[in-house]
Amino acid sequence: MAVKIIKNETTSEKSKDDGLFKEMDQAAKKRNCFSCGNCAIIVVLALVVLALGLASAVAATGLVRIPVLSGMVYKASPLPTRVVEPSGPANFSGLIAAKVQDPTVLATRQATFTEAELTQVLREPGADGEVILKQGQVAIDAGRAELYGQITLGGNPLVITVDVLPTSTPPGLGVSTIRLGRVTVPKTLTDVVTRTVLDMVASQMQFEAGTTLADIGVEQIRLTPGGLTITASQELLDTLQAGAEASSELPADGASE
Repeated sequence: MAVKIIKNETTSEKSKDDGLFKEMDQAAKKRNCFSCGNCAIIVVLALVVLALGLASAVAATGLVRIPVLSGMVYKASPLPTRVVEPSGPANFSGLIAAKVQDPTVLATRQATFTEAELTQVLREPGADGEVILKQGQVAIDAGRAELYGQITLGGNPLVITVDVLPTSTPPGLGVSTIRLGRVTVPKTLTDVVTRTVLDMVASQMQFEAGTTLADIGVEQIRLTPGGLTITASQELLDTLQAGAEASSELPADGASE
């Protein structure tokens, strides 16, 4: 009789254990399903946030009009620090020639380019007669310069603002930030764009890629309210002066020999 009682208790305990394991297994399955559902929701939310972020970034450039978002992040085009009216020689060569023929510049080896002169050069038409940077201008404050203008992509205007700061080692100018509309370009991309543009300019001036202003004889650059002052080596001044004199001796287009 005692043996039967023990056997019955053992069977009962085994049944309880089986039921407990079954409940735990069902609970685990519910948790797994619930967790998968949470993961799916999180992934969807992340994709939505990413899509909204990208759309907002595009809308903030002003290049594409996106309903609702454009009204929130791009209510109006960015404006320059101040409006600068152009004046002076119409091209870069003429501006350089005027500076190196100035007795004061030759005596001090320092030439100051006003923001109005630089703005005039910036609006110089290209070889096809078109001005790439519309409403381009240069505004200079103490220790900082702002390059501002618009380009047209796909029929839509895109405002570009570039902040420029002087560098001491080596002496020159460096790009601090680039903004497309109201979007700030990442620093890494800014550095790549800056290096590419400088190499293109160096190539057009018949210098090797990677050539710095210090390499060609620029000893110092200062940004003061309304102007950019460059201190040049005597060798650079002599080279520029010789080039200006040679250009002035060339016959004008259409002139008889």
